[in-house]
Amino acid sequence: MVEARSSVAVSVFSRNGVKALHFSGIPKLSGHKGTLNFPFDENVSLFVQVEKIMLANNMCHNVTRVDPLRHNETESVYSVTYNRRLLKSAVRK
Repeated sequence: MVEARSSVAVSVFSRNGVKALHFSGIPKLSGHKGTLNFPFDENVSLFVQVEKIMLANNMCHNVTRVDPLRHNETESVYSVTYNRRLLKSAVRK
């Protein structure tokens, strides 16, 4: 059986007056040397924004939940659980 569920840490922070979110642990979404950040819109739920980014980058089938891990004055960190996209070879009969 292929394990399809996984999780990733996502941080929301403000830098130079701009709110951003950052993925940790997925090279494609965290960028070279962990320097890739995505704009964060306070008027849209974190769940929707994370799922949209992951879908656009072909990194998930869907996001199932977002749970807070920790929060301080400078950042909030969340655990995002998602269903990975299954490889076609894993789905074949």
